[in-house]
Amino acid sequence: MNSSKRSVKERQIISAAEKVFSTVGFASATMESIAKEIGISKGTVYFYFSSKENLYMAVTYRAFQTLLDMYYDSMELNKRADGKRVVLGILNTYLEFTEKHHYYFELLMNYMTIIRANAERPHKSDRLSEAMRNGLYFRKIQDIHNLPLTIVVKELKKGQKDGSIKNQRNPIMIYLTAWAVVVGYTSLNVSNSKSGRATIFKVPVKDWKSYIWHVLNGILLDESQNDSGKVVEMKKLSSN
Repeated sequence: MNSSKRSVKERQIISAAEKVFSTVGFASATMESIAKEIGISKGTVYFYFSSKENLYMAVTYRAFQTLLDMYYDSMELNKRADGKRVVLGILNTYLEFTEKHHYYFELLMNYMTIIRANAERPHKSDRLSEAMRNGLYFRKIQDIHNLPLTIVVKELKKGQKDGSIKNQRNPIMIYLTAWAVVVGYTSLNVSNSKSGRATIFKVPVKDWKSYIWHVLNGILLDESQNDSGKVVEMKKLSSN
């Protein structure tokens, strides 16, 4: 089998696995159910992916790739803008990613939980199985999992240098603070459910999202406590 046909078949299996994992969860999913989803034999799935864990990491790798592609598209759109605008564009992109690909967001959060648990208890953690650790896609993810942070930190430094970002604190700390705000918003926001546009605390999503942008803008300007700070309108972020 030539490499192009193999690549197509792998993508088809990963897509089938993504559908099964997102529907029934990793624990309940089986290689047989994934094979049935795509209309092939279980043996064929094993031919391409040595374990369910490796296949789960393949879907997670796809999530990382999707996020990074969206980041690069955002930066290309704002390539002539100052650092602050680029950073806000990336943060806006991350929100779009979580809204359009909520399952991918869950995969990335679970991956980080797995890595943190393994770092804290390297000899006791059962979250990072040998099958997962030894899989090809886990190693691929390790090569790129810090790229989102690297990209944003680089633009934060650019903004600090060009004066558009007034906050002169450690760029990594700024990134983590802004990221925590966005992740918190996404985690508590249930607008993707059938219940409507509200959060678990019954706060209107539109109002909260507007305030999130006020806070993010304040973090970059080092004016998070200043109510007079200008709220960044999301529609401006997509313009050149």
